[in-house]
Amino acid sequence: MVQIPDKEKKSGLAEVQGSVMTATCRAVLIHVVENILQVIPDDPLYQFTIGSGFDFTSDLLSLSDVDIASLTYTDMTTGSEKPLQIFNKNRMKILKV
Repeated sequence: MVQIPDKEKKSGLAEVQGSVMTATCRAVLIHVVENILQVIPDDPLYQFTIGSGFDFTSDLLSLSDVDIASLTYTDMTTGSEKPLQIFNKNRMKILKV
């Protein structure tokens, strides 16, 4: 039987816990986007938040007004980068309030 040093056991456990935590936080983020902001998957705001690599709701809440003003998303139909519409930028500001 191979013995795994305690240090490796802990790091493996931390890695599993971290991935579960990230998955849970991502599920919370999706809940906020879909149910609180009432954004559907075809909406550019959804494409921005889910496609941008954010895993935590706090990632969205920590965006400054300057960050929000410069938000872009990747259009799923064309693959091109486009600026997020003003009403979606305002949704992001409202979320922060």
